[in-house]
Amino acid sequence: MCRDKIINHVLVDDGSSLNIFPFSTLRQLKFDLGKLHQNQVNVRAFDGVQRDTLCEVNLDIQIGPAKFNVEFQVLDINISYNLVLGRPFIHMVGVVPSTLHQLMKFI
Repeated sequence: MCRDKIINHVLVDDGSSLNIFPFSTLRQLKFDLGKLHQNQVNVRAFDGVQRDTLCEVNLDIQIGPAKFNVEFQVLDINISYNLVLGRPFIHMVGVVPSTLHQLMKFI
């Protein structure tokens, strides 16, 4: 849950070095674009192409009863997921993701 809206299709990806927030998801949440922090981060996307991030945003997200403030890089990309929670999130929260069981264990 983010900004009081349930977000489906979230990928927890231990291969991603960033937490990614697609710009299309940002628009769907009707986010105030004035609150975005401009940055100049160049990333190599999952398809091997280098891309620039649009900006950085810190958002409060809720997973079950737990709430976290997560820093996301906003990219204008078309992906099948509404959010990608990468290694920064996994390490900050201390979860063990299981792709086999499609769940996260908080430790």
